[in-house]
Amino acid sequence: MNLNPLILGGVILIAAIVEPVPALEVDRAVLPRTTVAGRLLATFRYEKSDGFAGAPDGDSSDFDTSDSAILLRFDKRLYNDKGVGGAMIGLRKVGFESEVEGDVYFNQLNAFFWNENAGVLIGQTRQRNFVVEFPTLRDEDLLDYAYIPDANSYREAEEDVLFAPIGTVDWFLNKGRNAVSLWAGAQTQTNAQGETIAPDINSGGIGWRYEVPETMRYVERIRYAGVFVNYQNVKETVTGETNEGFFSVVAGGESNLNLDPTKVWSTGLQAIYNDGIDDVSFNPADSEDLRLGALRQARSWSVGGYLTFTHRPNLLTRSRAGLLFAYKDYPDQNDATQFSIIPNYVYRLGHGFDIVGQYRFTSFNDGLAMMTGVDTDQTIWAGLVFSFDQTFNDQIGERSSILNMEHGYIQ
Repeated sequence: MNLNPLILGGVILIAAIVEPVPALEVDRAVLPRTTVAGRLLATFRYEKSDGFAGAPDGDSSDFDTSDSAILLRFDKRLYNDKGVGGAMIGLRKVGFESEVEGDVYFNQLNAFFWNENAGVLIGQTRQRNFVVEFPTLRDEDLLDYAYIPDANSYREAEEDVLFAPIGTVDWFLNKGRNAVSLWAGAQTQTNAQGETIAPDINSGGIGWRYEVPETMRYVERIRYAGVFVNYQNVKETVTGETNEGFFSVVAGGESNLNLDPTKVWSTGLQAIYNDGIDDVSFNPADSEDLRLGALRQARSWSVGGYLTFTHRPNLLTRSRAGLLFAYKDYPDQNDATQFSIIPNYVYRLGHGFDIVGQYRFTSFNDGLAMMTGVDTDQTIWAGLVFSFDQTFNDQIGERSSILNMEHGYIQ
């Protein structure tokens, strides 16, 4: 029996009104791309410090696994086939001297979107407080020089400087190497006794960066360059004022000194200027928390650089030797300077498995030595590092590796 097309259409319309038909997601059965990455740093550490003005000398040794991390990322193409959305989860072993509670810390916990023109990220991740990532064994090895400090934190915790909940927007100019960024962050806040308090959105900034693709990093002269301007609002200052703000500027870059991808000489340089809080003074009689707060809130400038040689026979990285230096000055204080020198070496025993060694010498001028109680400090590290980065169900392609979210000790 043939039905009149008008009657058939009416029946379908009524059925749709009475019982709406849900629209199925086109790729519901497609699993997200999954990336798993991790790194285990296992080193012997020996540290010796010379006390200043009657302060006792220090001597300690241990086996250090701090900064070891595991990361997961899940992402899928969106309905617009040029966009990708996803999430990142990362756990990190807390530093052995850190005052962060517990042994494990969520350093990555964020959602993100990116396409060929722009990127958006909201959640816990690395702060935008540096331009050049120095090739040290661990992030905190040059913490005082290489990052804009968290002026709201009165506790000893490198996690407060390195990570925070932030929101960022990146515009990739010409769909390529140049990017302009805006960000706002809720840096860790503590009171003057080092006890954490609920954080507010207390920082933000704008910056420009130029970055060559990873596949081109050994064959082009300029690897990376950038300039960032960052603002911090300090809720509780060492001077007793509240809600005081200041700006910081960080600029730097990395380049290859030659263009031989098998024997790579490279260098990097970065400078940071912190405008600081007015009228901050150093008082060695203050508590340890107040002295730390003063160091982070006082006006300062620092500069650091490195020279490395990477041996890559048959384009396979086998070793890297590096020499780093850093200098910091608090110009409003008397004799308040410090400097560090770090030689290190990485030898690759196999893909993702390395033997490492590093030495650091730090000297404090009298004004800083009175604040820290230390005249000179020497530390030696030696050990093994295992790292991996594996992607499953890869149908997307990527701007950068998941391990770029973490400190790259050999590149």
